[in-house]
Amino acid sequence: MKTEYASNDLERVRVLINGKEWALYQLYSMSKTCVDLSNFLIASVGTPREQYAWMKMLYCYADNHGTIEQLRQAQLSNGRFDGPFHFQHSTTLIFAVVGTIANEVDLQAK
Repeated sequence: MKTEYASNDLERVRVLINGKEWALYQLYSMSKTCVDLSNFLIASVGTPREQYAWMKMLYCYADNHGTIEQLRQAQLSNGRFDGPFHFQHSTTLIFAVVGTIANEVDLQAK
């Protein structure tokens, strides 16, 4: 998939990103990142980075619309928020406020 994605052939890239395999890859990547962030949080408990780790975990709840679309594209959902997966929206808060604060806290902790 990475070779196809790096292609200069826009039609090949279009077919790739609209396919089931790409959606599964994106869902896998997000899941792996969330597991990694969970492990980072666990390791950060009781350290100066704990607050930052909690804020970073919010990434896992950020892109509900993208996630539901990827679930639909992967044929794991009907593409609706009332389908087999339920989501809590927090995208605006995370990107507009929390992300800025989290990055500043990380800079100060270094």
